[in-house]
Amino acid sequence: MKMVEESDELIRACSDVGRFLEEDYRRAINDSEFSSGELHNSILRRDQMQKTWAPTRIVIVGARSVPLVTARAVSLAGQNKCCQSIHVKCPSLDEELLVRSMWGDNQFLQPPLSTFVFDSGGEAPQEWLDAVEDASHIVVYGSSETVEHFNLNKKPWQKVIGFGSKFSIGIAKIEGLSARAVVDDFVQYYGSGCLSPRRYYLMGSEGQYNDFLDEMGEEYNSREDQLVRYWTKNKMPMLGVRTKNVLQSGYRDIHRSLLEEDFSDDLNGTADVCRVDLTYRLLEGLTGTRGLISTIATNSSSLQYAHDFSSVVRFCQPGEMQSPRIMWTHDGEDELTVTSTRREMSI
Repeated sequence: MKMVEESDELIRACSDVGRFLEEDYRRAINDSEFSSGELHNSILRRDQMQKTWAPTRIVIVGARSVPLVTARAVSLAGQNKCCQSIHVKCPSLDEELLVRSMWGDNQFLQPPLSTFVFDSGGEAPQEWLDAVEDASHIVVYGSSETVEHFNLNKKPWQKVIGFGSKFSIGIAKIEGLSARAVVDDFVQYYGSGCLSPRRYYLMGSEGQYNDFLDEMGEEYNSREDQLVRYWTKNKMPMLGVRTKNVLQSGYRDIHRSLLEEDFSDDLNGTADVCRVDLTYRLLEGLTGTRGLISTIATNSSSLQYAHDFSSVVRFCQPGEMQSPRIMWTHDGEDELTVTSTRREMSI
């Protein structure tokens, strides 16, 4: 089953008011498919934990990300039989359309739903402010500053569940690596969201690296129409798909600790790749980002067992960064469990 029923009318409406293309919304809906058994098992696990801290009034603060992120959070919270109400701040009109469509399609969702769309810097509706004041649980997506704001202003009886800023990277051996898979990770959703790679570190010889860049360039050429349409729609400069402007590349000898600001550039669908020689030097360099990495795409089976990456939430194959399972964990827990109990986890 899919989280949202696909329809041409819904996809066109989302594209009319959102920043993504029709094919992006269609892909997001198709990727939202999950098994009823997986959801059923998670609900059973959640129900066993409800004796400790069951939410009754849930507020969800959505953030600008990729399609269906807010809808997914609402869907999982809506499975909670103890919940009396859900109030959602949608980050954009397209996400509100997806939330409303998901809610209307799913007969198993329990409580009343209210949605709001307003700029974070603007004046919030009074109904939203009242909902935040009255909430038992506040689920916050967005920047670390946004999460901190809700933590500082929460009432003694409220639980704030914060999912702050994170980013993703790729670390892969060039031998056997698909250029199409790497370009997929960079192009899909154009660098939006915490699952999009900020950089791919590639291990191999200089000759292998240069050949791989040529393969990536060919892949980018085949996606020129899609990228140009996205850049034009969002009034972005033409970044030059047929030139190496689309590839920020080079060799990096990691000789210092890399920090969060090293990965802060929004790539808008372009690629940042570099060649590295020694994995352990890379591991040392990334110590400054411990706890900030959401996903690592890798074709190295040994990498995910490295102690340096013990805080990473998710590992996947190259090309699969934007396709997590419906119950993938945030900060070690899935959202269905999180919106049921947070007693054991400090914020």
